[in-house]
Amino acid sequence: MLQEAFELASSTALPSDREGIDRDYAYKVAYNLRQREMALAELAKLKEARSSLEVPVEVEEEVVEIS
Repeated sequence: MLQEAFELASSTALPSDREGIDRDYAYKVAYNLRQREMALAELAKLKEARSSLEVPVEVEEEVVEIS
């Protein structure tokens, strides 16, 4: 599906009205899929960076008394 969307979006042939609509739609689908792919890759990088941070096993809590 993605390959077909890219082929339709990149075609240089003059389209009929229906083909033009299909090409516009295919271009939008391909663009949205690419944006989603980039967002998911960024999320994966952030998760990896987050998991590589050292997290203290125990966190000491300070008790502050308010008079």
